Amino acid sequence: MEAIAKFDFCASGEDELSFQAGDIHVTLLPHTHSPLTRLPASWLCTPT
Repeated sequence: MEAIAKFDFCASGEDELSFQAGDIHVTLLPHTHSPLTRLPASWLCTPT
């Protein structure tokens, strides 16, 4: 799956990815967190 960024985003944590509007990111695989953390599922992506 590919996603095109509509807006700029500046990462504020080490587990976030900065990008600019128009960047294309490709989903590599879904990533789920431990049920103990109660965090939502996320996606492992790479910029193209």
